[in-house]
Amino acid sequence: MSPTFEFTLFFLVPVWVFAGVVAYFRQRDDQQGVLRLQPSPRRFPRPGPHPHGTGGPLSLRNLAFGLLMLPPLLLTAVLSIPFGWIRKFVVERSERRFAKQMKLAGRLKSWNEIQGFVVSKTGTLICEQLSIKGPSRLWWTADNIPEISPFPYATSNNRTRICYEAEFRPFGKWCFQQYTSPSTGKAFLVDLPATQRRNIWRQVLGAGCISTYSREASEAS
Repeated sequence: MSPTFEFTLFFLVPVWVFAGVVAYFRQRDDQQGVLRLQPSPRRFPRPGPHPHGTGGPLSLRNLAFGLLMLPPLLLTAVLSIPFGWIRKFVVERSERRFAKQMKLAGRLKSWNEIQGFVVSKTGTLICEQLSIKGPSRLWWTADNIPEISPFPYATSNNRTRICYEAEFRPFGKWCFQQYTSPSTGKAFLVDLPATQRRNIWRQVLGAGCISTYSREASEAS
């Protein structure tokens, strides 16, 4: 279970459900209150303050519901801050463990080893997305994937298409099985130094890479 899914399941969903229940009862009470305050068809309404005016029962009820909604919203906001730190820590630890696994399998290369291939346009760079919010892995293979791929794919040069689209799902599954799978793939994971990661990704996007996503890769992580 991914950290993002856990946050949505245990924090956001209860708040949304609570907000929906409160909104439902608030709307029902408001409608009933308005019906009770409406005059009889055979009688003229007595002069007095408007039922929705300041200090009326509906305005007090609205204030009470607003105050009732404040604690869960504040709690969600407070919990989201440490959750972001925890998620970052968990993701980074998981990626280090995966890089160690690839190193033991002889499928880890440094950026210095790959940079020459990128300059000479040898092989193919693969940007594998594990989720919309990350993380991303950079792979390199000596194969010319654009020439041998049996399916359409997304690239960093085309900013109007993204790898999460249904059209690219067959390629994502094929690319995982052939190249990025820790058990059956043959591509090399590129080890990106944390201090140079942003600059390296800028070079990768400038040189062009294939973008891919597959459910299998996310589950394998």
